[in-house]
Amino acid sequence: MCQIDEPIDPLKNKDAYNFCITNDLPSVISSITVERLKRAGEKIAKDIAAHNIKSGMFEEDKKQVPDIGFKVFDSVAARKLDVDEKGQISITENGIDALSRIYSMIFNVGLDEPSQAPEIVIENCIYKIGSNYYITNSGKINNDDYSSAIKNGKVFIDGWTASLNGTLQNYKEDVKIVF
Repeated sequence: MCQIDEPIDPLKNKDAYNFCITNDLPSVISSITVERLKRAGEKIAKDIAAHNIKSGMFEEDKKQVPDIGFKVFDSVAARKLDVDEKGQISITENGIDALSRIYSMIFNVGLDEPSQAPEIVIENCIYKIGSNYYITNSGKINNDDYSSAIKNGKVFIDGWTASLNGTLQNYKEDVKIVF
């Protein structure tokens, strides 16, 4: 589901606005949606637990609580390339955290299911799903970290934070830069 963070008008939707303020949530429609999803999931889990407590039930008649989790993604402005008076190119930072950049790559590459939680290999730098590695903040990674990831699967590097080194020259087929 996609939803724009439309502000809640306190005059037209007083109850929704007050709910957000009372619960220390941003006063936007998506705050209400997220809260509804949380509460609906909790109710499903509670109802299944109550069903499973009934006396006389065999183990095979008990229900499993389904995956009631969800992720919330925010859209942010794309980074921009700036050219200074000397002709040097720089990238404008927009404050996106490492995990958001990883998920952006997962969406762009399209090989892995974005609902899977990536395994942390090196926090804020290397994450893994299956045999695919996703790297951001590559300037903080040493050659051994690169080599280990490359030897064990396909590697996708966040082009906005890429700091490429000589190690990668030997692995051109296994490494892709993603913007």
